[in-house]
Amino acid sequence: MKIVTLECPNCGARIERDRNGYFGNCPFCGTEVCFDEIKGEAQAGQINDLKDRVESYQERERYDEEGRFRIRRWIKWRNISYAGFFIFSFLGFSLVGLSNSRYPEDDTLVGFGSVFFIMLITLFFAAPPALAVHYPDYDLINDKVSLVSRLGMWGRLAITSAGIALIAAFTVYLILRSMGRA
Repeated sequence: MKIVTLECPNCGARIERDRNGYFGNCPFCGTEVCFDEIKGEAQAGQINDLKDRVESYQERERYDEEGRFRIRRWIKWRNISYAGFFIFSFLGFSLVGLSNSRYPEDDTLVGFGSVFFIMLITLFFAAPPALAVHYPDYDLINDKVSLVSRLGMWGRLAITSAGIALIAAFTVYLILRSMGRA
């Protein structure tokens, strides 16, 4: 890394830049200087303003990184929920569709299929609202996610979840039809 040095505007001493530092102090007289080439000619009164701006950019960068992390975690849980919708629907429809009994209430496959449908319904009424409530409070434009945004997210999650369940049911229908069962 190239070492950047400046001459102290007050006493003329040599000031070296710390690694990734924008500002430094003269080791002899304590005068604060700015190392950025464009900002290097700033007057002493402007250094505090520049330092505040750099700190605000760094704070915003930390906020953005934390927001991106929360969104990635939320997307992971959303995708797990979607996988659950597909799996429960697929297994429920498969087990009920594979039943050969004339009396479905006595068939074990129908019973297990019903358990998967109950799990699907429970997931349907639990996952979209929980995911909408935990939607990250990170918005690049407004800095805050509104209640209307959360309600809209709840609706989109519910509709997508129902669509995934329908896709699973149609997939089972196609498989059972190819097997001659539908």
